[in-house]
Amino acid sequence: MQKGWNRIVPYFLILPNVLIFTVFILVPVIWVLYLSLTDYTMLQAPDWVGLKNYSRLLHDSIFHRALINTAWYWVGTVVPGMAIG
Repeated sequence: MQKGWNRIVPYFLILPNVLIFTVFILVPVIWVLYLSLTDYTMLQAPDWVGLKNYSRLLHDSIFHRALINTAWYWVGTVVPGMAIG
């Protein structure tokens, strides 16, 4: 009896962490990935568009500028912070 209980206890101890991870991280990430593949407004049901949103994003000049700004911000803050640290 004791030997079987010792095999089950670790799973009971890790269960709360797995549940919290699933509810607060895994489910929202899957939901966001699903919504990114749809044409979604809060007033209508999502319409499936597949990778069309990503294709539009790659051809958007504002997105390219945002990537460049993010890269400059990273070079100006993260790199020096890591070097100083």
